[in-house]
Amino acid sequence: MCSYRRPHSVRVCERGCRYTIPYWVMMPKRQELSNLLVAATPSGSHVGFSSLRMEPQFMIIGHAAGVAAALFVQNHTTEKAVQDVDLDTLTAALLQEKQILQPPDCPKI
Repeated sequence: MCSYRRPHSVRVCERGCRYTIPYWVMMPKRQELSNLLVAATPSGSHVGFSSLRMEPQFMIIGHAAGVAAALFVQNHTTEKAVQDVDLDTLTAALLQEKQILQPPDCPKI
């Protein structure tokens, strides 16, 4: 079972349970910059970045950034910025391409 110590804090999981990487880690704040996906320097705390900096995670984030950019280009008439990409559509596209978004041994949050 996974839980948070406090809201927007580090997720503490039982042994063997992994955490997910949210879409927002590769986006600057909308008011600072829009239409930019930053796959190589994701935003994270010092705790999260300790494992976020590994090569497999960069490949996963890069794949998600590419799919999100493609969805944005396909739907540019309804979406004003990459921050507006529909997360359900992005999730479906990533799952169709066999990306693992939620480890099978962890409860969904």
